[in-house]
Amino acid sequence: MRRTRSPRTGARHGLAVLMALVAATACAPAGVAVRTPSVTASGRSTGSGMTRSSATSLPPDLGGLTTASCQPDLRRGWLSRENRHVGIAVATPSTDPSATVYLDTGSATCGQVVHAAVSGPHGSYSLRVVRVGWYGGSGGRVVAATPPFRGGPQLDGPRTGDAGTPGWQSSASVRVGPSWPPGLYLVQLMARGLAVQAAPLVVRAPDGALRSPALFVVPAMTWAAYTRFGGRSLYRDARLPGRAGVAHRARTADVARPIEGPGVYAVYRYTVPTVSAVEHAGVDVDYAADLDVDATPSLVRGRGELVTGSHTEYVSRRVYDAFQAARDAGTNLAFLGANGFYWQARVTRDPQLRPLAITVHRQLAGDPVAATSPSQATVRWRDAPLNRPEAQLLGGQYNGLGVVAPLVVLTAPDWLGWTAGQILPAGYASEVDHAVNGISPPDTQVLAAGAALKDGTEVDAMTTYYVAASGAAVFDAGSVFAGCSTTNSCQAIPIPAPTGRFWSTTIVHVVRAFASSRFGADHPRSRPAAQWPTYRDLVRRYGRSVAGTSIAARD
Repeated sequence: MRRTRSPRTGARHGLAVLMALVAATACAPAGVAVRTPSVTASGRSTGSGMTRSSATSLPPDLGGLTTASCQPDLRRGWLSRENRHVGIAVATPSTDPSATVYLDTGSATCGQVVHAAVSGPHGSYSLRVVRVGWYGGSGGRVVAATPPFRGGPQLDGPRTGDAGTPGWQSSASVRVGPSWPPGLYLVQLMARGLAVQAAPLVVRAPDGALRSPALFVVPAMTWAAYTRFGGRSLYRDARLPGRAGVAHRARTADVARPIEGPGVYAVYRYTVPTVSAVEHAGVDVDYAADLDVDATPSLVRGRGELVTGSHTEYVSRRVYDAFQAARDAGTNLAFLGANGFYWQARVTRDPQLRPLAITVHRQLAGDPVAATSPSQATVRWRDAPLNRPEAQLLGGQYNGLGVVAPLVVLTAPDWLGWTAGQILPAGYASEVDHAVNGISPPDTQVLAAGAALKDGTEVDAMTTYYVAASGAAVFDAGSVFAGCSTTNSCQAIPIPAPTGRFWSTTIVHVVRAFASSRFGADHPRSRPAAQWPTYRDLVRRYGRSVAGTSIAARD
């Protein structure tokens, strides 16, 4: 059988690729004013509840995003009107389907044609496009469907087993229409009336459209890292046992692949319920993949808030810089999960600047770029030579996984609607963040905390809040299960109803409050505790009922 390829992925082989290697100090594009607050060299507190820090410039745009050829109705209040439509439940598809699908692009805009490549048993298939949202709690709305088409097995490309694109031929296509507002969409592969697999698609607002106050940045890089289609992901080779599988992990993962294995959970367990919870707030929200922000950082400009979650583990330098520059210009940041901004990823693009792959070596040894361009080394952000711990931006940073701990509300700002002393069972679960003395901004406030013993080691979890020198407010939920708790869809553990309601209302309060820039200027942190609580502190004060447990987990 002759191996065929999809229109985009087939053309990429044999072409030279462009590596986005832009330093953190890159200048903003001409004509763009980046607000620079008054700062001190020490980065110490101003005494007004704000943290002083040097402002970061917004990286210049590379381009590469398709221009819209039609316009959806994005007059103010469009998201509330959209969510009045009748919705459907969004079910998680099989993680090992006999038929599967991927798209030639992970994001698109109005008028753009998106091609889907399908491989599976011979038979009749169709595509159904579902927008993820609130919709009265249903979670999704069907916006389009294709006529039936014939499908069958397609031969994988030579690099498929090495986290490369399978290079299948296009099987069907959909055109993004004006009735598709900005959002996260699932292009579902239908067989015998059932959704057997799906491919995520981010629909961006057209250039020039009225910008929504919130921008949800979708973690497409993390999806690519976790997907193991063909056998390998950036974590392990699933065909080999134990340490051998980890050692033989892929270092580069193509974007144009079917979402499979842990990649399915990265989409459905973490992102889908978080999007639904965010839209419940009723604030107009634009959407962009992190790969879009890497290409066009100006997407963050002029927003009241940037929202991401629940597991934005991999980001490029340009994305990290874009978030920091937005914060320093007064844009509020809402991190609605945990383990965010943990690894630096490099993005490889084709000559048209479309994203092809992400690269993560995890160690300096073997990374061919590290010696000549140390700022592009694909290690943890907290490690040398990057030395940019994520807590400096988020307020908290990754502290462990495989724990379940009650969440204890320590401080209850009026705008959050919390009650001090509340104890929420399983309020922190799976991967968790905590504040770090000397790394988190000096005025970081621990709003809530929890802790557990994992293999004899204390693992602290914290929800944090701080105010930057620009007046921007920064919130870090501190639990990777925050989003899925809202729908009790975390799968690894059941979430008690009070905990689900707590995270649902918290996300709504944060998104509504942060819709106006510089929220922190009028809502400084409360007087923080003299010492951030540890596992022993919490147990001593509240009793054994707040002692967490551990669960089986791996990352």
